[in-house]
Amino acid sequence: MRKSLKDIQKIVTEFTIKPTSEMRSKVLDEALELQKNRKQPSTSDTDRWRIIMKNRTTKYAAAALIMVAVLIGFNVLTPAPAWAIEQTIEALREIKGVYLSGVVYYPGHPKETFEMWARPHSENSSVSGDFRLQEGENHICVASETQNLTFVYTQNPEQGVVYVTEGLNRRCDTFPTGDLFGQFKEMATNWNEEYGKDPETGRDCVFVTFEGPAVNTARYWLLQFDLETKLPVHVSVWFSSDYSGQPHFDFTTITYDPEMGEDLFAFDIPQEAQVVDCREVRQMLDESPDCGIEVENLSIEDACKKVAQEYWQAVIDRDVSKIQHIRPLAVGSEWDRLSVSYETNKPVMLMNIPDMNHLNDPGTFAEVTCILTTQEGKTAKSTLNIEIRQTNRGKIGVVAGVVGPELNIVN
Repeated sequence: MRKSLKDIQKIVTEFTIKPTSEMRSKVLDEALELQKNRKQPSTSDTDRWRIIMKNRTTKYAAAALIMVAVLIGFNVLTPAPAWAIEQTIEALREIKGVYLSGVVYYPGHPKETFEMWARPHSENSSVSGDFRLQEGENHICVASETQNLTFVYTQNPEQGVVYVTEGLNRRCDTFPTGDLFGQFKEMATNWNEEYGKDPETGRDCVFVTFEGPAVNTARYWLLQFDLETKLPVHVSVWFSSDYSGQPHFDFTTITYDPEMGEDLFAFDIPQEAQVVDCREVRQMLDESPDCGIEVENLSIEDACKKVAQEYWQAVIDRDVSKIQHIRPLAVGSEWDRLSVSYETNKPVMLMNIPDMNHLNDPGTFAEVTCILTTQEGKTAKSTLNIEIRQTNRGKIGVVAGVVGPELNIVN
């Protein structure tokens, strides 16, 4: 039974040992030092308490302070935290929409601004249903729950390309409900929490840093949560372990429950764009027993390189059977068109693969740029669409087609 404040005062008054102010100061200094270092417990903490409790001049004062703390139900050494991840998870369950904006940066490329809008899925509120991402002026991703389709549009200098995939295939799922932040903590190492003020608003916040999985080179995170609302207000992730330089993603604005019209999640394919429908190739990979090449145990980069190298070697060798094995849609009239292109500019050597784009993006195929020389000594560029997919036959890679012309003579 919890005692009243009057009872506690009486007990303390009747306690036979009267600690002096010097004793109180010494004990409190020791306690505060322990509290400050509680995140990194060591045997020295235990030793320090052993010293306190063996010292005749302080042990009774320490006992008095501890007794008071126990009686009033408050632990002076380990106060309850002002924030816990479970509070954020619970607060986010009430959110029905989110808008985010900020800056995205890829090494070797200029910074781009981005905006994201998302609503929870009608059957699973832990993931986005309707989703829209716009990076700069040239990249848009729209996932429509009603259509169960994802559109990814990139405006290239030569020609715009729209990828169409079945399902809600977002490169990132931004709807922050469910256990997203709980999953962050489960996968994190070096999780650290620091309390402070928001530099712009002055509001009390907790700043969480941690290291995420090594699957992404940008894995050093900073999460900022408002202590009153418990909601995240700023998220950044860096390539560098010392959190220096430009973040890969810097979410500087997060708005909850904004107004979002239905037209925001509609996408009209531009008339001039090249349309790449990913559904046919992916279905073929899942169902056909004889297409593509095995790329088990290879990274996505090495798998794409292997597919490109074997494909161009088959073209150079004029091995039609292998070409169609690696590029299963190159049959019938498509093969007639393709063979004319390769007869006009006969590739004789793959020089290098200078660039790969859209790796690990479920809403697109990988874009693998290849530089070749032709029989006439010219240099040609071809950007292959390559799909790497886990199937019941293992991890398989195919050439799905090309972005732009089959062979673009550059000199």
